[in-house]
Amino acid sequence: MPLTARSWTLTTTAFLLFAGDVGATDYFVSPHGDDSNPGTFQQPWKTVAKVNTVALSPGDRVLFEGPGWFSGKLLLDAQDAGTADQPVVLTSYGGERATICPRDDAALEAYNCAGFEIRNLAFCAFASPADTSPGVAIWMDLDGGVKLEHIRVDDVEISGFGGVGLYLGSNGTGHSGYRDVRITKAKIHHNRRDGLFTWGEYTTLPGAEYAHEDVYVGYCEFYENSGIPGQNTGNGLFLKDVDGGVIEFCEVYGNGSLGGLVGGGGPFGIWALQSNDITIQFNESHHNGSGGTRDGGGFDLDGGVTNSVIQYNYSHDNEGPGFALMSGSWARPFHGNTVRYNISQNDAWLRDGAISIWSDAGNPVRQVDVYHNTVFVGAGSNASAVRQEGAQVTDVRFLNNILVTTGGRALLEVEETGGLAFLGNDYFSSGDPFLIHWGAATFGKLKLWRKTTGQEVLFGIDVGTDADPILASPGGGGTIGDPTRLHLLRAYRLLSHSPLIDEGLPLRALFGIDPGRRDFYGGSLTAGGRSDVGAHEWLPPK
Repeated sequence: MPLTARSWTLTTTAFLLFAGDVGATDYFVSPHGDDSNPGTFQQPWKTVAKVNTVALSPGDRVLFEGPGWFSGKLLLDAQDAGTADQPVVLTSYGGERATICPRDDAALEAYNCAGFEIRNLAFCAFASPADTSPGVAIWMDLDGGVKLEHIRVDDVEISGFGGVGLYLGSNGTGHSGYRDVRITKAKIHHNRRDGLFTWGEYTTLPGAEYAHEDVYVGYCEFYENSGIPGQNTGNGLFLKDVDGGVIEFCEVYGNGSLGGLVGGGGPFGIWALQSNDITIQFNESHHNGSGGTRDGGGFDLDGGVTNSVIQYNYSHDNEGPGFALMSGSWARPFHGNTVRYNISQNDAWLRDGAISIWSDAGNPVRQVDVYHNTVFVGAGSNASAVRQEGAQVTDVRFLNNILVTTGGRALLEVEETGGLAFLGNDYFSSGDPFLIHWGAATFGKLKLWRKTTGQEVLFGIDVGTDADPILASPGGGGTIGDPTRLHLLRAYRLLSHSPLIDEGLPLRALFGIDPGRRDFYGGSLTAGGRSDVGAHEWLPPK
């Protein structure tokens, strides 16, 4: 058919909109197409199966017409690899998101390749009860320390799969894996196993390398990933065998309702394992649980994690700990980690403590600083503010934290008292009797605990307090629902007449700790000569 003026204009506009790099090819797929077509905008293909027959080149794009649905599994392999400068792109066109929906299989499998970007697509499944397929599986089995580079997953939705929603893994030897991975604006939900899961063939040898490097997860939602009964599953997102990772501005909730082991480990909303240099910040993790008898918390740095930080997060209403630090003899050494400027509200309502520490004697939790956090344990909870169990820890310091309990719950429950230092903290039992369980002893007064144990004594001077911190509305934090707006969590701001203003110990001068430049709310830490206790640095009105 000859081109009319109108059809020529539409075709030209489409070409300008969809044209990729010079020398690259755009392939179009439409529910109204035909696989005998050349795959152009005017004559698109129809099926995922047709796409799988083409070897993609750097800069090529495959565009699926939205809001169309496409069945089958999309396959990428080493012949389809792009580069960081000319990535292979999979995306939608037509103004709405296209959906790829297989039956009891992955929607997309990328094997031994990188240099690709997945954007503005939905992947869904109606998995049968026995199916364990992931939604999007990016994996490799190359040997010899190969690092495949440049993966982008942006603005996608992954739901309904029997396995992990998004899996990034390596079965290769010599610490082969991926580098330069960015997962942004994803919604990963209602998958049976986990939301996001990275995997590598790690070793427990000190100084060993990691499979994956430079992994970023930001501005995502992970929710209602239930877990599988009798398995340690149901995590929101979980980084394993990663060197250099950031998780930020994510909301993670309602995960883990079925996963977890009876008498063994269970899921967390956000956590890292066998990894180094991980930053977890500006996230909200809430209403997560476990179908087993352990864990089910908000955030966790677990076995083999080193030089990592959990900061500026809001954890609340989780069955298990808001913030956990755990290590075991099966893992690499655990050391050099920090938990700072976080808020926990009504966490551990079923088990453990709002901040929990566990390790075994073969590989204890070592060299950890927990400072300037605010913890509130509401009535009806089964939690203490801080709980330590298992083997004795080494060089673990709690500094300038606010610990509030109600309903007679213990402020501290510590099994093995060695290796712990509590200095400059506020312990408030909110009208109920003061209670600390310390080894085999129980203390009903801060003064007696201090005198007996030497805790909250610095250079012979008594520090720490049991004063009402005078918070704006403790227990009233609720759900924010948008981690970019955590500054709206007014419930845990200090009021102007709080006795904790300017009462924090100077961490840099006394302990050589760099506390950073901001508090939970983004306020400057240089507001006065001394810092405040807790996660909020009070600022006088301007």
